[in-house]
Amino acid sequence: MNRLEADLLYTDTHAHLSLCEQRIGRQKLFSLLDEYDQLWQGSADTPKPFIVDVGTVAGDLASRLGVFGRYAWLKFSAGIWPSQTALEHPDESLFRLKDDCGSGRVAAVGECGLDYFHMAGSRNAQIRLFEQQIELAGERSLPLIVHSRDAFEDTLSVLKTSAASLSVIIHCFSYSPAEAEQLLRQGFYLSFAGNLSYRNASGLREALRIVPDSQLLLETDAPYLNPEPFRGKHASSADIVRTYEIAASLRNSTSEKLAGIVQQNAETIFGTMLF
Repeated sequence: MNRLEADLLYTDTHAHLSLCEQRIGRQKLFSLLDEYDQLWQGSADTPKPFIVDVGTVAGDLASRLGVFGRYAWLKFSAGIWPSQTALEHPDESLFRLKDDCGSGRVAAVGECGLDYFHMAGSRNAQIRLFEQQIELAGERSLPLIVHSRDAFEDTLSVLKTSAASLSVIIHCFSYSPAEAEQLLRQGFYLSFAGNLSYRNASGLREALRIVPDSQLLLETDAPYLNPEPFRGKHASSADIVRTYEIAASLRNSTSEKLAGIVQQNAETIFGTMLF
């Protein structure tokens, strides 16, 4: 596949480029990023897809900027995933995150949220760290990228209480259509990844069908969740093409039309400014 064709490079609203570099190799990753860069250097009517490089560890922004900061179109977020280290040292983690968010390159806070599957810390500790990051997003007028796994009720409760004024993205949506409807009523964006293509993901596919165009995002969560037929292999933003294809099929649309919808939503959330 020749991804240099403009219609085969699409916006990826959630990837972890440092992990991609480790898994697929620097040369392969930078070759892909250079392909995106070529579109940004093209004519004004050339599509301008971009990637959001998402942070999970407080204080990791400087190293990410050092490697990927040369790409002016690349968006960066900074956040604290509810790991054992972060939950055992919340004050230090939050201090470092606030420092990260002082950078002009940060376009969102996150990913942050609740993970009751891994349960690296208590429910109360996770909720408190989540709430503090929501507060930081409000202070900085930044969108919020939310991780939620096996924690729907608490996630919804915290967001309804604390994040009413924010642009909220539920990344890698993993719940049912009924739960999707509750989140959509709050005005949140739902982002779907390559696991849409997995055999046991019928609930995700049904949820995708009910999301309004104006609240839909697509992502890789690279290097994870490579869509079929390459499930289990390390993913990069190149693999999002297959996620667009399956999402378009489920919505009786085309990849090209869906790319325009996601692009518009992503620009609304993260902005279009080059750095």
